[in-house]
Amino acid sequence: MKLYQLIRINNISVCFTVILLFSYNNAYAYLDTYQAECLYNWGERNYPSYISPRGVTSYYSGGAPESWNRDYSSKNNTLWATLYTNRLYLYEISKEFNNDLGWTSDWIRRSGCDISGGNSLAGTWITNQGKKFVISSDGQITGLTLNVSDGFMDHWDAEFTIRMNSDNSFSGNFSDRCHGDFCSTNVKGKFSSSNSVTFHYHASYTLCSSVQCASSGQDGDITASRL
Repeated sequence: MKLYQLIRINNISVCFTVILLFSYNNAYAYLDTYQAECLYNWGERNYPSYISPRGVTSYYSGGAPESWNRDYSSKNNTLWATLYTNRLYLYEISKEFNNDLGWTSDWIRRSGCDISGGNSLAGTWITNQGKKFVISSDGQITGLTLNVSDGFMDHWDAEFTIRMNSDNSFSGNFSDRCHGDFCSTNVKGKFSSSNSVTFHYHASYTLCSSVQCASSGQDGDITASRL
C-alpha cells in the first residue's frame, strides 16, 4: 500500500514537473517578428471578417506588455502579440475588450510560419540609457529614443524611426521645438555586430532673440545591445 502511494506521488510529481517545463518554454519564447509578420499576413488571408484589409503595417508598442501590433481600422480591431510572454490577442476597440487567442507559437505553427529568415538583427534592443527599441524583420528601427545634449542648453529626447540600408547602416534626423526654441539631432551608424551597436549623434540647438540667433552643437555616442 505504501509502495503504491509512493509511485502515485512520484507519477504526479513527474507530470507536474513536465507541465511546468512546458508552460515555462511557451511563456518565455521570444517573439520572432519575421514569423509574426508571416502569421499576420496569413491571418489576413484566412480571417478577413476580423482583420482586414491586407497589408497593414505592423508597429512596436512599448507599453506593458511590449508587443508587435497591427491596427485594422475598418474592423475596429487590433491584432497584437506580446514580445516576451508568447500570447496573441485580438483587441476589439469599440468594446475595449481583449480576446486571448492563445499561444502565439501555436498559431505560428498552425499557419506554417515557423520558418527562419528576415533580418538577423530583428528583436528588442536597449541603449545604455535604458531605452528600449525594436528592429523589425525588414530592418526598420522603431521606438528609438536617445537622450542627447548640445553641450550648451540642456538635454532632450530625440525620437527616431529609421529604416536600415542593405549593409545595416542607418541615418536619421529628429527636429522639434524644445524649451521654446529649435533643436535638431542627426544620428548615424552601422550594425557591425549582431549583439551591439553605437549610435553616433550630432545635437544642435538654436536660440533666437528678437535681434539674432545663436547656435551650439555637440557630438556624442550612445551604445545599445540586444536584450
